[in-house]
Amino acid sequence: MNPSSGLSTHAGSTIAQLLPAFNFPKLDKDCNESASIPIDMSVGENSVLADEIVSICKTGVQSSFATDHLAYPKSPLGDPELLEVLATFFDAYFRPNKKLASSHVAVAAGASACLNDLMYSICEPGDAVLVPGPYWNGFDFHFNIRAQVTPITVSLPRLEDQFTTELISALDNAYESTSQTVRAVVLTNPHNPLGQCYPKEVLEACVVFCASRNLHLISDEVYALSTFSSTDFPSNPIPFTSILSLDVAAMGGDPSRVHMIWSISKGLCCNGLRLGCTVSQNNQPLILHLGISASLNFSSVSSLITKTLLTSPRLPELLTLSSLRLGRLYMILTVFLKTRGIEYIPASTGLFVFARLAPNATKWEEEAAMVRRLKEAGVLVGPGKIYHTAEGDKGWVRLTFALREDILQQGLQRLQRGLEDF
Repeated sequence: MNPSSGLSTHAGSTIAQLLPAFNFPKLDKDCNESASIPIDMSVGENSVLADEIVSICKTGVQSSFATDHLAYPKSPLGDPELLEVLATFFDAYFRPNKKLASSHVAVAAGASACLNDLMYSICEPGDAVLVPGPYWNGFDFHFNIRAQVTPITVSLPRLEDQFTTELISALDNAYESTSQTVRAVVLTNPHNPLGQCYPKEVLEACVVFCASRNLHLISDEVYALSTFSSTDFPSNPIPFTSILSLDVAAMGGDPSRVHMIWSISKGLCCNGLRLGCTVSQNNQPLILHLGISASLNFSSVSSLITKTLLTSPRLPELLTLSSLRLGRLYMILTVFLKTRGIEYIPASTGLFVFARLAPNATKWEEEAAMVRRLKEAGVLVGPGKIYHTAEGDKGWVRLTFALREDILQQGLQRLQRGLEDF
């Protein structure tokens, strides 16, 4: 790091590690003229309800925005009404074992900020957390940037094995193999990028494992409202089970070390509004620290819109519509993959599919070359390496399908051209 940057030692060290991830060539120089505006199938954004959400938000802001929204929140923990709305929402949709109170919820500027703050609150610099791989690459940045926490990838022989109790032995091996102090296990449920839910028995086994090692268990549940019917599962797929629904104490676990993360970003198509929350029902000092730390870091307009959406009488209808649209878009993408003999992980939730577009890749550079070729063809995909796939699983990519249908179809046409030329 250049000393003239004026950064502190800890900031310079962090940026030196993270800078390579941002060293991308400009898109307009990498794409040919016929595809100068690339179709982005790499980012986990959801647009299937965008028009409906905008309509509800406009009405809510027009009818409710007042001078109060120009002022600071009425509580050092944030908007009390928002906290009550969130608690009621989780009671209705996440089926908690214990009824939620507003005092169990801390709000921040998105789920990423919640994770950042949570890591800072429960870890010391240099600590580690165990994360089953593959996992969302944003964890690398958000765990490290302030808290200086290292995610340790927990790999299994097959990608789908993490949805079985084989995960527990892998967690144990990873715990025993590191010299770093491990503070937590972090699950993404529903999973990103694999698009499946953890069975209840696996979640329970994780609770027992964490209790045996005195670890926190963090469940990132941002995709909880993004489930859909999938013909890839002949019987019903594993349903979503929130960590909040488990009787942790009855399993010998420590309820004060179990935490859930959620945001409006994915299921409600609001990535840009930046509002998420941490729920911890048995750790008031933690919630107090998280709430006070973040209460002035998100907009009162985001708070107003969140309250409008979560209390809208149309919410059940919207979630049903979302499920239908996601299911149709998933079918369009997977038919494309099936007809070309491309291997993929069947999904029943989320916004994307994990597919092996380069099955013969034996080096990471071969996977990267395929991703570059697709970029030249005008479509962006998420390479498997950034999600920490295992050494034996080269050639995978994450493909987002939660786009407007016409854009998805155009993206698949470009994908076809890129694969033909590779």
